Amino acid sequence: MKPDFDLVRAILLAVGDGENPGRGFTCPDVPGRSREEVSRHVEFLHEEGLIDAVNLSPSDNCRWVPGRLTPRGREFLESAKNEDSWRRAEKRLGRKSLSLSTLKQILFDFITEVFGL
Repeated sequence: MKPDFDLVRAILLAVGDGENPGRGFTCPDVPGRSREEVSRHVEFLHEEGLIDAVNLSPSDNCRWVPGRLTPRGREFLESAKNEDSWRRAEKRLGRKSLSLSTLKQILFDFITEVFGL
C-alpha cells in the first residue's frame, strides 16, 4: 500500500487529540475518507510503530482501530503538527513515494531551519 501522508497526519492528529487509554478503541472519522481507507492506514501506522491498534474484524467495516500513540508516534506528530512545515514537506516530496522516516527527516529539517537550531 502506498500511504497517503495527509491521511496519516489526520489519523495521528485524531489519535493524539483524543488520546485516553481508558476509553477504548474507536475508528476516527476523517472527512472525505472511507472507513476502509482509514482502517488500512491505521494498520499501516500500527505496523510502522506509530500507534497501538487492534484488528476488530469483521466489526463495523473498520477492521483496524487505533488506541494510542506510541512514543515514536508522538515524536512524529510533534514534527507534523506545524502546518507550514507539513505543506513545505509535501511540496518537497511531490509525487515521490518515500518512507515515513524520510518524511520525518524532511519535517525535522524544516523545523530546524525555522527555529535556527
